[in-house]
Amino acid sequence: MTNGAPTTTYARFSCTFTTGGTIGASGTPYIYISKGTNTAVRTIYIDGVQLEASATASNYTEGNINLDGQVMLKNSANSTTALQIQNSSGTSLLTADTVNMKLEVNGDLYAKGIAWSSRTTPSDAWNAVAYGNGLFVAVAAGGSNGRIATSPDGINWVSRAAPGSSAWERVAYGNGLFVAVADGGTNRVMTSSDGVNWTIRPTTVADSNTWWGLTYGSGLFVAVSLDGFVMTSPDGINWTSRTAPNAFAWTSVAYGNGIFAAVAWSGTGNRVMTSPDGITWTAHDSGSDTSSWEGLTYGNGLFVAVADAGTNRVTTSPDGINWTSPHGCSCQ
Repeated sequence: MTNGAPTTTYARFSCTFTTGGTIGASGTPYIYISKGTNTAVRTIYIDGVQLEASATASNYTEGNINLDGQVMLKNSANSTTALQIQNSSGTSLLTADTVNMKLEVNGDLYAKGIAWSSRTTPSDAWNAVAYGNGLFVAVAAGGSNGRIATSPDGINWVSRAAPGSSAWERVAYGNGLFVAVADGGTNRVMTSSDGVNWTIRPTTVADSNTWWGLTYGSGLFVAVSLDGFVMTSPDGINWTSRTAPNAFAWTSVAYGNGIFAAVAWSGTGNRVMTSPDGITWTAHDSGSDTSSWEGLTYGNGLFVAVADAGTNRVTTSPDGINWTSPHGCSCQ
């Protein structure tokens, strides 16, 4: 070990191990760095590590950490800040909490190098978007640009005129038809075969309720409301009222694995209900019935719901009946 040129705050050392086998006790390749008995030494700075299982080492690059092989970091005791990655100002960008089994990211998270790009749309209050027949269709609760926008590629959007001025909350596509429902306004259902030209569908079933969720499955459109109601339609035009097991604030509904499932934002007790046909509904425990469930979808054999309030804000189910809230997630 050699002492490098010291600075005003610390002395720099370089250390090279050359062995014919392993380093450490009992054949285990450990390297220990210890401050020893000098209690005045509080911090050890390592500005680069290069471990190579090679007969000929490559050039060392200052500031890089290059590890050839498996890497494992393990604390002797659990901590809420077991591992941190900080910027030059000391702000934590990544923190591993081994007490609560959480990983906290402070900033934007990019997966596999794929980032999101902002696109220009008409400036209405957009609530939902659906895809069908080669077209994306978005609906809005308010605005002066028609409250409907369409795009063939998700990049270039064109404003379309919705009939009337209802507050359109959700849109779905099925059986060659776009259907939208509203949470306010004189008429609260409209349909379109092409996403461009829309027709109001007056119905006494829909026009007095606050519709918040809509889906299509098994030949049926199913809508749920904040007032505790359910309605169904095979064609988006003729609607029939159905009875929910509880008059909760139902916010979202999805179809998957041969079953409809809906979640509620509020209500005492079971905040999930399911139906095999959209007509007869049964209540279930959500795994966290004090959470305010807001969104629900189905994919890859799993229902996933998210909440905007509560201790647990994610819950999952393979069948819509048995739900689990993993890790106590309170993502915000």
